[in-house]
Amino acid sequence: MTGPAPAKISRFGFSIVHEFSGAPIGASQSHGSLTAVGDTLAGHTFQGGVNNLGAVFMMNADGSNFRLLHSFAGKPNDGANPRHDSLLLAGSLLYGMTVAGGADDVGTIYSMVADGSGYHLLHSFSGGTGCGSHAHSGLIRDEDMLYGLTERGGQHDHGVLFRIGMDGSGFQLVFSFHHARGAGPHGAPARLHNHLHAMTRKGGAHDLGVVLSVHMRTSVVEVVHEFKGGATDGATPYHGNLFVSGERLYGVTFAGGAAN
Repeated sequence: MTGPAPAKISRFGFSIVHEFSGAPIGASQSHGSLTAVGDTLAGHTFQGGVNNLGAVFMMNADGSNFRLLHSFAGKPNDGANPRHDSLLLAGSLLYGMTVAGGADDVGTIYSMVADGSGYHLLHSFSGGTGCGSHAHSGLIRDEDMLYGLTERGGQHDHGVLFRIGMDGSGFQLVFSFHHARGAGPHGAPARLHNHLHAMTRKGGAHDLGVVLSVHMRTSVVEVVHEFKGGATDGATPYHGNLFVSGERLYGVTFAGGAAN
């Protein structure tokens, strides 16, 4: 008889570099990814901070010198509860979104200097047909504009793709999602040539989500793929970003596949 195969040992050592401590001086429930800022790492958390409404933090790569850059204060003059995805670093500024807070308590877009100074509320979402609400994604940059997604709001309340100037001016809806072309977008959009691609967790022919393409100059929309689930397809992409490599898009889904 032979024994079990030996376990494979990774050549990378695992270590905890920071343990979140919650409100009021720490942060808790980190839903997003980290962003490299020089030799440091920045991120945000859903809760924690002075008001327990989430915080932006920074630390050295080894976990030392952890500090809060901003504690969210909530409506009406600040965001609350940043959820999912990562901060965007553009020059010396960090950009992010929250799922709550702002004038109507349905989310915000904000910027701040990477050292924690100069915090500025760029936009308060208002929902309804002319604006988005409840942003569960990150932002991407194209020249002097930012693009992002919200899960709700727009003409059908199924979410929007929007653009806004990096100084907070010129907010504009690019596309309002509706069921046939996806509903409930999650994750940051991905750029491939002159098109932005996004995934939705619902909608499409099978109501299991879609991948769609929006031309950045003409706003022409094309459904690239409708998820149908089962053994040969995915279903319900949820909180995952599309990744561009060469001429291909890569992504993951919450369900589907042979084992569902």
